[in-house]
Amino acid sequence: MPNPPKVRLRNYKDSDYPEVRKTIIECFGKGYSEEWDSRANLKGKIRKSPGSIIIAEVDGRIIGNVFVIDDHWAGLISRLAVRKKYRNHGIGLLLMREAERRLKRSGVKALTIFVNDGKEDLKSYYKKDGWTPTSAYRCFYKIVKNKKAA
Repeated sequence: MPNPPKVRLRNYKDSDYPEVRKTIIECFGKGYSEEWDSRANLKGKIRKSPGSIIIAEVDGRIIGNVFVIDDHWAGLISRLAVRKKYRNHGIGLLLMREAERRLKRSGVKALTIFVNDGKEDLKSYYKKDGWTPTSAYRCFYKIVKNKKAA
């Protein structure tokens, strides 16, 4: 791809799910979770927090996404993903800046992003972008089964 593509950022909508799912699987592999990344979960996420999933598209095709979680005290950026064919053109940076802008606009004072400990290239990238690594913590998670539909 000799010239950088013209990227459009927009909010996620439910009909985007199949392509977002493919993007997450391509970028996270085994990190994809049928429960965590289910269509119902994403639908519930945008219902409760419109604009919390940002989509990058080129020529109408979804090529990346980033999720934000905002509780007005702190912000979390997750699921930053760009399809392999479109990497190294600043698309991930566009998504990050938009996520940061939205979180800053909501009033949060601190942002967090999780980076796989084995991804030295990503850790170096985020350090260069002004992110500070924290002390060693291990992140745990638990899938909670709710009877209430998302």
